[in-house]
Amino acid sequence: MLIGDRALYIAPNGQQYSFAPPTFIIQEDGALGTAPIEYVTQRGPFQHGESVKAFFLRPRTIQVIVRRQGISRNDYHTLRAQIMNILAPNTIDGQLRPGIFRKYLSNGVVREYEVFVTEGPSFPSHPPDSWDEWSIRDTIRFTAYDPVARDPAIQGVQYTVPLSTGGTFPLTFPIQMASFGIAATAINYVGNWLSYPTIYITGPVFSPSIINQTTGEQIVLAYSIPMGFTVIIDLSYGQKSVVRNDGVSLIGYITNDSDLGTFHLAPGVNQIQVLGTGTSPGSTSILVQWYNRYLGAA
Repeated sequence: MLIGDRALYIAPNGQQYSFAPPTFIIQEDGALGTAPIEYVTQRGPFQHGESVKAFFLRPRTIQVIVRRQGISRNDYHTLRAQIMNILAPNTIDGQLRPGIFRKYLSNGVVREYEVFVTEGPSFPSHPPDSWDEWSIRDTIRFTAYDPVARDPAIQGVQYTVPLSTGGTFPLTFPIQMASFGIAATAINYVGNWLSYPTIYITGPVFSPSIINQTTGEQIVLAYSIPMGFTVIIDLSYGQKSVVRNDGVSLIGYITNDSDLGTFHLAPGVNQIQVLGTGTSPGSTSILVQWYNRYLGAA
């Protein structure tokens, strides 16, 4: 671990467990670099070697060795209870949720992973009456089933209808009224791995569409969103949902030619266009939010 670096575990219920000197001694197994890669290959009947056809990122394991010194038996057991309470698996609203393993680098960069505690603490015992009898030194392993790191600062671009115009989308950002088919907003996505955004559409607007002209993907909602309602389209992998802010699912209104399963921001410039009719100046808006994602914590 580099001097000046520190780490933090944030449990699903918000409790925090800090890994930082001098209270803790931390060792890592190097698992915060590039994510593990698995290649898909095939070989023909007369082929020497194999041909690489695709690759996938495998889950990564993050291991830390922690140490904390107690001063009495009561102190020792209090420390054990605190650690177990924070690191225990948590459910929120009946759903098993990951925690966050966040790394603060000495150069000011912050990276985090969504993780589950998969081993430890086991609290191995020390010989009675030894100088180290009331200390805790243990290994904790976190598994990031999504092995891609992210910057915790959420990014976003908002599209609105100006009060001075009536209107239809598309709009560009900074805001300009435009007719259908004009060049879209250029979003410079600085991550080096694709990111699945969350889209907030506030009515009134009929049949809103979000098109990434760079990737050729689109999301089209064949639905009229009333004034005062917001539809949240969560495109996170494994979490695809289209829900109105009162809890009504609208996923059935996503058109068949939409790319609900794959819509993403690619590294570099993404040309994003927003379309829709029946809008209201000062009320209608579309917000696209995302995390910058990276292959590892450099």
